Amino acid sequence: MDIDHDVLLGMLSRLKLTAIRDQLDSLLDEAARREMTLREALAFLCEREVARKDERRIKMG
Repeated sequence: MDIDHDVLLGMLSRLKLTAIRDQLDSLLDEAARREMTLREALAFLCEREVARKDERRIKMG
C-alpha cells in the first residue's frame, strides 16, 4: 500500500496526533534503525504522542 505522504500527514492532523505528524520522518527512521516490529513501532509512536500531550498539559496547568 503506497500512501501519499501529505495524505498521511492530513490523517494524523485530523486525529490530532500532532507529535507523530510533526516528527513523522525522524520517528519512522528511528523505528527502522532499531528494526522494530510493526507493533513496537506503533507503541513507539504512541509513546511520543502521549509524552507531547503530557508536556503540554503540564505547561497549561
